[in-house]
Amino acid sequence: MAHTSGYRQLIGKLQAYKRKYYQNKLIKGGLLALGILFTSYLLINSLEYTVRFESPARAVLLFGFLVVMTWAVFRWIINPVWKLFTINRQISNEEAAAQIGRYFPNVKDKLLNTLQLYQLSVDHNALIQASISQKTSEISLVPFVDAVNFKENRKYIKYMGFPLGIVLLVLLAAPQLFTESTPRIINFNKAYAAVAPFKFEVLNEELTAFKNEDFKLKLGFTGNVIPNTVYLKTKDRRIKMLQNEGGVFEFTFSKVQSGLDFVFEAAGFHSDSYFLEVHSRPNLKSFDIDLKFPKYLQKQNESLQNTGNLLIPEGTTVKWSFRALETDGMSLNFLGNSERHELQNTDNRLFTFQKQVMFSDSYTLDLKNKYSRNKEEIQYQINVIKDKYPEITLDQFRDTTMFSYMIFGGSISDDYGLSRLSLYYVVNRKAKERQKFSQIPISIKANNNQNYYFQWNVDTLNMEHGDQVEYYLKVWDNDGVNGPKSAKTAQYLFKLPSRQQINETLDESSRKTEEQIDKNLEEAKELSEKIKEAENRLKSKKALDWQDKKLLQEILDKKEALSKDINRLKELNQHNNAQKQRFNEYSESLKTKIDQLQELMDELLDEETRKLYEELRKLLDEQQNSDSFQDLLEQLDYKELNLEQELERTLELFKRMQFEQKLEETVEDLQELQEDQKQLMDETGDKTNEMDQLSENQSELQKEFEQLKDAIDDLREKNQNLEHSQMFDDTSDEEQKIDEGMDESQERLDNNKRKPAQKAQQQSIENMQQLNNKLQQMQSGMEMEMMQENLDNLRDIEDNLIKLSFDQEALMKEFQSLNQSDPRFIELSQEQLKLKDDAKIIEDSLISLANRVYQIKSFVTREVKEMNEHMDQSLEGLKKRNQSQSISNQQLTMTSINNLALLLGDVLQQMQQQMAMAQGGKPKKGQKNTPGMSQLQQQLSKQIENLKKSGKSGRALSEELTKLAAQQEMIRR
Repeated sequence: MAHTSGYRQLIGKLQAYKRKYYQNKLIKGGLLALGILFTSYLLINSLEYTVRFESPARAVLLFGFLVVMTWAVFRWIINPVWKLFTINRQISNEEAAAQIGRYFPNVKDKLLNTLQLYQLSVDHNALIQASISQKTSEISLVPFVDAVNFKENRKYIKYMGFPLGIVLLVLLAAPQLFTESTPRIINFNKAYAAVAPFKFEVLNEELTAFKNEDFKLKLGFTGNVIPNTVYLKTKDRRIKMLQNEGGVFEFTFSKVQSGLDFVFEAAGFHSDSYFLEVHSRPNLKSFDIDLKFPKYLQKQNESLQNTGNLLIPEGTTVKWSFRALETDGMSLNFLGNSERHELQNTDNRLFTFQKQVMFSDSYTLDLKNKYSRNKEEIQYQINVIKDKYPEITLDQFRDTTMFSYMIFGGSISDDYGLSRLSLYYVVNRKAKERQKFSQIPISIKANNNQNYYFQWNVDTLNMEHGDQVEYYLKVWDNDGVNGPKSAKTAQYLFKLPSRQQINETLDESSRKTEEQIDKNLEEAKELSEKIKEAENRLKSKKALDWQDKKLLQEILDKKEALSKDINRLKELNQHNNAQKQRFNEYSESLKTKIDQLQELMDELLDEETRKLYEELRKLLDEQQNSDSFQDLLEQLDYKELNLEQELERTLELFKRMQFEQKLEETVEDLQELQEDQKQLMDETGDKTNEMDQLSENQSELQKEFEQLKDAIDDLREKNQNLEHSQMFDDTSDEEQKIDEGMDESQERLDNNKRKPAQKAQQQSIENMQQLNNKLQQMQSGMEMEMMQENLDNLRDIEDNLIKLSFDQEALMKEFQSLNQSDPRFIELSQEQLKLKDDAKIIEDSLISLANRVYQIKSFVTREVKEMNEHMDQSLEGLKKRNQSQSISNQQLTMTSINNLALLLGDVLQQMQQQMAMAQGGKPKKGQKNTPGMSQLQQQLSKQIENLKKSGKSGRALSEELTKLAAQQEMIRR
């Protein structure tokens, strides 16, 4: 079976040869086919380019080219491929063996013989099989495939390379041979114009226009000849194109609506047909903007149509709703921060977007479809009105006298509204750590512009001398987006003056008050002199001349000026008292005297005097005769004389008040200084305290004591200036001992000697206590001595008044039973004159007492004047032998005396109570008169006044006087 396996190997090698044989034929056929194709393509295009066949000839050329191409491809490409893969179509083994034998000389016909012998070996002839084996072994080493040589195909490359080279060369040199001819051959049924010596070149990149827009068509030429005139031909128009400076022909289609076909015509030649496509750009049809304002603005939401520029408050939520045509997509771009938002297409090309706007910005709209974007930029501006900071102004009024309050006022404003206003303050106290600011809310409205007013009672802070309060006002707006913003005023300081500064201020205020009293007193004296002058001028005149009227007018003017100054005095004293009581704690007794002195000043101007001056003005305006003024001027003379005395009394009482206040303040200051010295002594014993600071504190106490010594000297001077001065004890020894002790402690502290310094300080404290005891004893002694003296004087005046009342009553009864022709009339008149002198003594005593006793009211001294006036009128009646007038005034005199007795009785009781309280006792029961007596006396006085005005005389007047005398006797009992 060896010959069988060898034969099979031989057949395998033979099949490999056959495959390589057909591969070689395929390469050869491909080269020949490509050569034929390139040659025929070149010939056909050359023929068409030179001859320019019409449609039938171009169809024949195209058909011939397709036939040749089909034949060549089938003949040399498809056929070898078919045979390569189809065994039945291949050459036989014998033909392959013959080709191999011809190629290899050593093989010759051995391979063919082997094939033939194998066919004869069917009968299993051993000789044939041996021969096959021999021949197989001889040719088994021969590579059959080498009989096929691919290099032999190189000679066929020229058939393809030569026409391909010509084609490439033509493409480089004259490409129009193919670019013009090939389309004409392919489009064999299309009519082509005659070839012009130039070429139409459309310079537009794209023949695409947009609806309702202009489109400029540009045409250029290439070639040896350039035409001068070009026409544009459409379906129904022939339009001459214009040539610009660059030689380009142009034509503008205006507001293109739809696509159109056109060709160019120049020099009798026509271009190819062109088509202008028309598309629609995306277009914004309309849009709405909904503005939702922040709630705190309390502003109604708004909607805008087709308005893209916005002026809106900060924090407004803006919702855009755009309606577009021919639009597939839309974006909204904010330029400030490069934000780009693709809008949602919600319904029927409705694009929406929403954003809360916080800053001013510009935004653009980009619309697009598959053909283009919007042609012109759509840009709008958003101007945001930022919520401004609130503003506040402050006008303030400080109570620089009482230091008890401050008044704040001003305006607060904001662009939208305010939420709250507060006062912030902190009290910086001496020798204490700084505290945190406290807050006081101030009520305001929510309006954006308003005024505010606030009174701050600083006295509630319990500040001490030298403390200061730091404060400012702060206001907030109602910003609901960023949170409330605030603005505040500058920080201010309000300092409570030191004790020395306050004392200086109080002394200055007291000095002004005293000067005002002196001024009023001088004005009152001048007014009295004017009234007396007027009385003297009018005594001998029946009518008023110009100088008389001028003098009366001066009286009225001076009285008006005096009234204003007295009112100013009352206000000044009231302010002075308030200042003193604000910074000093006076005793209840001294507070009562302060109030009583203020009441005296308030009563300097009485209603009756005011009516008299009104009557004087009325008479002057009516130009009455001089007789009408006589009685009125006389009454005014009495009134002004009483005012002088009251002002003198006020001045004296004010000086006494100043002395008593200063004495009480000095005692209190000495007690405080003693406490401060004691505290410093304790600090000196503490070794943790530095000696330098202790020495400085001791020096401050020495300065305070020097001021205290000045105050004692001032007290001594004030006492000497009083009309009724008192014994003021000498305190120089105590003062000297205190000075020595303080100097010694200062020296010890400077030398860092604690214990000796403490000892000296202790000695100073004891000396201060001695001085304090002496001042207190002197204060209480003066008070008791003055009270006892005043009480004794008042009792004497009360007794003299009662005696005067009895004497006047007895004299009146004698006149009632006396005839005018009786010789005793003159004697009794002399008795009335003596009573007038007694009344004058009582008046002087009472006025002297009133200068020391605050409880005596001003109407008491006026009642004394009423008593003297009635006595004078009684004497005047006696001179004229007018008995009824004299008796009537005697009765009125008794009424005034009794009124004085009752009023002074009340004062006596008050003084007894005050003295009992000062001595630590209690007032005795039954010392106070029953209220009914005063009421009865007032009723009696009114009846007498009514009787005086009734005009009764004779018997009727005598009967009425008898009744009044009986009532007077009952009241006396």
